Amino acid sequence: MNKLAKFLNAHISGLVTDKPEILAAYSRDMSVLEMMPRFLCIPKTAEDIQFILRFSAKLAKKGYKLPIGVRGAGLDTTGADLTDGLLISMEKFNTIEEIDTRESLVRVKAGITLGELNDALALFGLELPVVASRKQTIGGLISTALIDEAAKKYGSIYYFTDRIEVVLPNGEIFQTTSLTKRGIKLAQLKADDQNAKTNTTIYDLTEKNQAVIAKIRESVHNRSGYRMVTEVNRENKPFDVLPIFFGAQGTLGVITEVILKVQPIQYHTRQYVFEFTSINQALAFSEKAKELEPRTMNLYDGRIFKTLESLGRKAKLLESNTATAQSTAKFYIYLDFAENFFRIRKIDREIEKLRPLADKSYVDQEKYKADFNNFNFGLKLYLNSHDTAEKLAIVDKTSIPAEKLPDFLRNLQSLEQKFHQNLPVFGSLLTDLYSIRPEFDLTDILNRKNLIFFLQSYAKIVYEVGGSLAGGFAEGRTLSVITSSRTDLEIKEFYHQIRQTFDADNIMSPGVKQGATLTNFVRHLREAPLIGFIEY
Repeated sequence: MNKLAKFLNAHISGLVTDKPEILAAYSRDMSVLEMMPRFLCIPKTAEDIQFILRFSAKLAKKGYKLPIGVRGAGLDTTGADLTDGLLISMEKFNTIEEIDTRESLVRVKAGITLGELNDALALFGLELPVVASRKQTIGGLISTALIDEAAKKYGSIYYFTDRIEVVLPNGEIFQTTSLTKRGIKLAQLKADDQNAKTNTTIYDLTEKNQAVIAKIRESVHNRSGYRMVTEVNRENKPFDVLPIFFGAQGTLGVITEVILKVQPIQYHTRQYVFEFTSINQALAFSEKAKELEPRTMNLYDGRIFKTLESLGRKAKLLESNTATAQSTAKFYIYLDFAENFFRIRKIDREIEKLRPLADKSYVDQEKYKADFNNFNFGLKLYLNSHDTAEKLAIVDKTSIPAEKLPDFLRNLQSLEQKFHQNLPVFGSLLTDLYSIRPEFDLTDILNRKNLIFFLQSYAKIVYEVGGSLAGGFAEGRTLSVITSSRTDLEIKEFYHQIRQTFDADNIMSPGVKQGATLTNFVRHLREAPLIGFIEY
């Protein structure tokens, strides 16, 4: 074992290792990148993380950089949880510290997964209503600023987060809190207090850059940079640094503990599927359906469900779908409601009025139970079926304005022809976030080059319709190559100041968000497909 690993192991209760066979398991996430860490740290306590970060900061002062990365469940699709330095895995931070049923609050360690948390909360009739993978960690949801499919109904993870505890790059612990103007003045008098220092520094920075913040607010659906800084110091609201960590992707510190607001369980009580021959027909229907306030309303290109046929699991409600990659594909809209009995009866009556707007419609009655199960499983089957090469998660949750979706789809058809790809769209009509999964064989050098050209071409058609590549989560390593080049210089400088405020030595996830280059992107492209079942 390396002397450095031995030294760190002697000072923490967790584990530090440099065994290649272990490091290899942490060299990938769900992105197209691969980075072998030099060390892996699995801390057990916040004190372990404090020691690691203080040690790295001391090395930086002496001119030696040991980059620090942070990893939750390894589900990031942007490569933000990869590093070639020391990787901190939060897998042991998976406990529930406290559940307050009276106030509907829960205090958890940041490494607990959404599934683990909701399983425990269910015993009290509560839930965190975020629609994401059960394997996703709470810290990961915050770090990526995920906008989930039910965000329009309940709000994203941001609206359920009350406060967080963070180990800053200098090793100090910072706890977010709301401050009034008087609170800020009192904090300014506590020069030696880390919490007070961080709050006052960010307060002064946001006060001086109100014009820049106003410019950032204009890009409503762009999650790149430190976009949530716009919510830190708003007029007529208490000051709170908390929002700045949403989408920071481990560049400002390590989130160790979270206090969440939860709510009574909303049981899914009704599902519908509607079939359309054109996207304009589907959009006209969706505008009416939005008035019913569904939990989710997802759009699927009919080509996605051709995978069901090949596996012998085709649902009867999809039998009329004969779309191919060359023809005009049909579209399906999936509606999901979570309401009480009386509300559902009213929704059923309203849905009856909307049925004429669709070619066909189905409700989750007993005779369609198996069909709905197949339909809901269809996307997972599609993502895990590789006709020629792996379906890559490189442009998920792109923001496309609703009125521009037909134009975007027309441009996407041109992209399909140019790159000989089959690119059925799937996504949320409520959040206007859509995904495609291009197929490229990363073992082939020509395909690796074509992937870069594809990403650039895709970005072009997205921006042409006023969309955003980083619409549903932060940009990480993969998308920052594109988003950074399109960011206003004044905004870039402001983001740089924010990062310097927290991490002056640039030890936390360098190359994530700022500092990303096409050269590094190409250098770290993995050469083998992902192993295991792919989720969305």
